[in-house]
Amino acid sequence: GLFQYDLHGKLIKQFKHNPSDNTSLFDRSNAILSMSYDQGDTIWLGTSDGPGFFNKVTKQFYRVPIDIKYDPNNWKNVPDVMKDRQGILWFVLNGNGLVWYNPEDHTYKQYQHNPGDSTSLTSDRIVSVFEDKSGVIWVGDIAGGVNRLDRVHDTFKHYIRSIPCHRFFEDSEGMLWVGTGNGPYRYHPNEDKFLPFFDPESDAGHLNIINIIEDDERNLWMHNDSELIR
Repeated sequence: GLFQYDLHGKLIKQFKHNPSDNTSLFDRSNAILSMSYDQGDTIWLGTSDGPGFFNKVTKQFYRVPIDIKYDPNNWKNVPDVMKDRQGILWFVLNGNGLVWYNPEDHTYKQYQHNPGDSTSLTSDRIVSVFEDKSGVIWVGDIAGGVNRLDRVHDTFKHYIRSIPCHRFFEDSEGMLWVGTGNGPYRYHPNEDKFLPFFDPESDAGHLNIINIIEDDERNLWMHNDSELIR
């Protein structure tokens, strides 16, 4: 469920699914996988039963009012949600592609892999979405690959096709990183390539990097699936 605490760590309220209340958390398993705070009264949610939002004033939950195409063989998990600088919401639908949604006019679009279209997503097993400082949308594919959205033509360019790609990070110098199943990769804009940071033949080149952050001293910290690396 969703937990609300005060600044002293005191639990104010726990919000869970209530079968008799259609404005309670709609996910019956109470599994919230991702969140993004709007500057208004809205917290956008990714659950194991699709995307939705919570109104902090009314304390009510709602599904996002869009018709999403779900593969019956996949879960409705939403492992990542992001609001971009244009006010567009992006929901990652692991196993079902990617959706953008405009909360102002309720327009939306779902992106899915199309075997007959080389400019579609690399697969529908998306796990992350990220907007860099220049406004470019990047998408990570656990089945293998990075997708870069061309907003003008509504197509994707592909990088690192054969390697699982997790979270993105942009450091204080504007360098874009992505954690992969073969260690961290760094984007080189002059060459328009993602290249491995470590020697691919080394032990570090085989680390499964889940996430990357930077501290105040500009050290990068990388989360392997079993340890923390500096």
